[in-house]
Amino acid sequence: MLYSAEEIDLELRITVQNDECILAGQVLGEGCAEGHVEIAGVAGRSKATLNEECEFTLPPIPPGNYSLTIRMLDREIEIPEFELKV
Repeated sequence: MLYSAEEIDLELRITVQNDECILAGQVLGEGCAEGHVEIAGVAGRSKATLNEECEFTLPPIPPGNYSLTIRMLDREIEIPEFELKV
């Protein structure tokens, strides 16, 4: 999936392993230093830090409805609700 917000694009990849979803992705654009990603939903909350290529991988989570927030030094991007399915 690809999301766009202002001058930032967010590429998301979802894989399924043992009936859980693994969400990984990359922020495409400038200014991701010291950024992190947080997912919240049916399984609680989980965070991952963006690496030097602005990539992240979240721990496995069960299917369900979630919100995703990407926080960087000078901006915040939120995907308010999406569903992960197996």
